[in-house]
Amino acid sequence: NMKNLLLTVKGERVAQPTFGCNLFNCLFENFDADFDNKIIESIREAVATWLPHVVLNNIQVDSQQDRNTVSVSVAFSLATAPNATESLTLNLLRAVR
Repeated sequence: NMKNLLLTVKGERVAQPTFGCNLFNCLFENFDADFDNKIIESIREAVATWLPHVVLNNIQVDSQQDRNTVSVSVAFSLATAPNATESLTLNLLRAVR
């Protein structure tokens, strides 16, 4: 569910235009001091809205401007089982403007 949520662009899903995450929209923005925080906030917002039973334990963003890549690692657990931690890593290519 987490991977599906993060890789779905808002407006992509029929009958649920607000479902998804702004992760891909962030990839089109310029690298700046706030780039990583924009990605983290978009993930937090999507999870809070669509997966309220999930607790985000850690989000790490490794953006490499020289390679136009962004690696996002999310560690999370269910609110009902906080010790059972799962993780997901997405390696994404940025579009070059």
